[in-house]
Amino acid sequence: MTRLFKFALVLCLLAHPLTGIAQTRFLGFFMEEDLDRVTIPFEVLANLIIIEVTLNDQLPLKFVLDTGVRTPILTDKYLSDIVRVSYDREVEIFSAGAQGKAVAYIANDVALSIPGIRAADQDIYVLKEDFLGLTEVLGERVHGLIGFDFFKNFVVRIDYRDKEITFYRPGTHRVSVFDEVYPISIEESKAYLQAEITYADGTQKQVKLLVDTGASHALWLDPPEDSTVTILPETVFATPVGRALSGEIEGHLGRIPSFTLQKNTFNEVLTSFPNRNEYLDIVKSTGRDGSLGSEILRRFEVTFDYPNESIYFSRNVDYGDPFQYNMSGLSIIRNVKTDLPSYLVENVVENSPASEVDIREGDEILRVNGLSREDISLNQINFLLKSREGKRIRLVIRRDGETIKKEFRLKSLI
Repeated sequence: MTRLFKFALVLCLLAHPLTGIAQTRFLGFFMEEDLDRVTIPFEVLANLIIIEVTLNDQLPLKFVLDTGVRTPILTDKYLSDIVRVSYDREVEIFSAGAQGKAVAYIANDVALSIPGIRAADQDIYVLKEDFLGLTEVLGERVHGLIGFDFFKNFVVRIDYRDKEITFYRPGTHRVSVFDEVYPISIEESKAYLQAEITYADGTQKQVKLLVDTGASHALWLDPPEDSTVTILPETVFATPVGRALSGEIEGHLGRIPSFTLQKNTFNEVLTSFPNRNEYLDIVKSTGRDGSLGSEILRRFEVTFDYPNESIYFSRNVDYGDPFQYNMSGLSIIRNVKTDLPSYLVENVVENSPASEVDIREGDEILRVNGLSREDISLNQINFLLKSREGKRIRLVIRRDGETIKKEFRLKSLI
C-alpha cells in the first residue's frame, strides 16, 4: 500500500510561532510593487504540490506546498550551509504518535523567492537529520515544506488541472460565478472548514476538518475521544497512514458512505483512520475531527483567501473520478543511498496480492511490467498499482543477491 503522506503530524510541534526576535520582524512573502498577480507552474507527486523556491537568491530547491505547516522547513542542512545560512539556536522536536525526538535549527534573515514574490527576512527550520524522507516517499529530490507564510498575504488560486498557482494581491481577485464560497477559520496558522460525513451505520455528523494540501489522502478521521466508540467501516485493512519520528503511524484504510461539502457530495470516499495514540491529545485541543486532503482538493480549482477567511471551490473535469488506491499491497520507496533510480519495498500489507506471491520488505525492484527502473518513476509505479482491479503486474526483484520474477493481479481489499 502506498503511504498516505501526512508530514504535518510530526511537525505539529514545529508549527508554532517563533519567539524572541522573530516576533519583532515583519515576516512573510510580498509581491513586487508593479504586480497584482503572479502565476507559477507546479508539479504533482503523490497528489502533493511541488514548487520551486530559491534560497538566498542562489539555490533553487523544491518544496511541498503544505497548508498544514506554518514556518518553512528545510530537510537538508548541507544545502543551507552551502549558501551560508546562519542559525540562531537549535530546538528539540518531539514526535506525535511515536516515541522519539530530533533536532532542528532556527535560521533567521533567510531570503526565499519565486519569480515576482520574495521574503527577504524569513525564518525557517532546518532539520539536523532528515527524518521526513520526502525524497524517499516521493521518488524525486524534494527539499522541504512551505505553507502558511506563502498564503497569509495573498489570495492563492490552485489549478490542479493546468498545474498552475496564481497569487493575487488582496483586493485584486474577483470571485468567479462558478466559485462556491466556503467560510473557514484560521487557527494557529491553519485553515479549517465544516463538512458533513455519513458513517457506515448511517449516522451523519458535522465535522471540523483541517484543509491540508500537504496530505495526499482524501479524508483523515481522527479517533473519537470516547475510546469505546468505533468509527471504522466494516471492511478495512491495516496499513501505515503516516510517518512519525521513530517510524510509521499505523492505522486502517476504508470507505465511508458519503462526504458532503455544501452542494458537493462524494460517495464511497477513501478514508484513513489512524490508530489511537498520544498524537490524539495534541490535535484534539484544536477541536478538529480530521483533515481534508489533496485527493478531494484536486477535483476543484481551489482558491485560498486567508485575508477574508474564505475558500472558493470550482469543480474541474476530475470532479467525478472514482476514489482509487494502490491495490497491490506494496509500499515502495526510492533508495536514496544511490543517485541512480532504485526502488525498495518498504511495507507489504497482509493478505494482499503482493504478500500472496511472497514479495517481502527490503526487496529491490529492478523491472515493472517490462520497464527497467531507469525508465519508470516512482510516481508512475504508484499510478500503475492503482489503475484497475485485475490488472496484471510483473516484477523483477533482487533479494539477497538473487534475481527473482514475481507476478500478481491487482485486487481491491475494500
